[in-house]
Amino acid sequence: MNFSLAVTSCPASENYGIPTSAAQANKLADTMTAELAVIMMKRAFKLKKIKVFHMYTEETTLRKLVTFDEENLSDYLGMFDALKYHFNAHDPCVDKIVVFLTAKNEKLLNPLATYFTAKFDCNDNHEYIPFLFYHMDNEQLNMFEEALIETAMNATEKYHLNLEVVRQLLEKGTTKREEWIELLQNAKNWVGSWVEAFLNGDTKMDYQTFINFTSLALMAMPAYLNDKYSVDSTNFYKWSSENEEYVNLIGKAKNSYFRTIDQFISFIK
Repeated sequence: MNFSLAVTSCPASENYGIPTSAAQANKLADTMTAELAVIMMKRAFKLKKIKVFHMYTEETTLRKLVTFDEENLSDYLGMFDALKYHFNAHDPCVDKIVVFLTAKNEKLLNPLATYFTAKFDCNDNHEYIPFLFYHMDNEQLNMFEEALIETAMNATEKYHLNLEVVRQLLEKGTTKREEWIELLQNAKNWVGSWVEAFLNGDTKMDYQTFINFTSLALMAMPAYLNDKYSVDSTNFYKWSSENEEYVNLIGKAKNSYFRTIDQFISFIK
């Protein structure tokens, strides 16, 4: 089974980011609605005109390795973000970062489990995850798997579990089939019950919760809302009360999440 497809098994119009070339734009036009393709192209042109300030440089990150406090959770979480950034930027310092982190052995496990249960966003580039796992030996990976399952089971908001990490761990093979099935089924049940109130109109998601949840499956959601509906955090409540697209997008995110969970469970069985 191809888990790359499982994690991203949402409709084509929900499964692409912002095009960066004419070739990508043409591909998008063939696989998504014309309306959404135009929105994404407009967003691409906007981004090319914006000079982005990056909070990470190799110099500052390497300096943080020197002052790193292995008893401080925030130091770990910040370094995981730095690892992701420098990997995606193809910076040479990424090798030093991953060696530094994996050398923490057991002290790495709980912070990493916390990081991978704090938020999942399909807009992120997750290619740094197999790079990190490659530098962890089998014993360390097995202990991390245990820590991740325990942390995810105790998490308040189940949908934050990083599904790409789950895919990577299942692909390598697991001896914790029953634990994974229990965790994934619990996550699915929790999300189903949680979303029901929003779909029925009993309560409303706030803007950030809406972005976090729909980003499980829908690409570039803040840009989509802004470009199509001129919606941001300041007028989101009014829009969500008047536009049925609010409920539709929540339903799409839930269905995509359920498909991925079901595929994981079928694979494990």
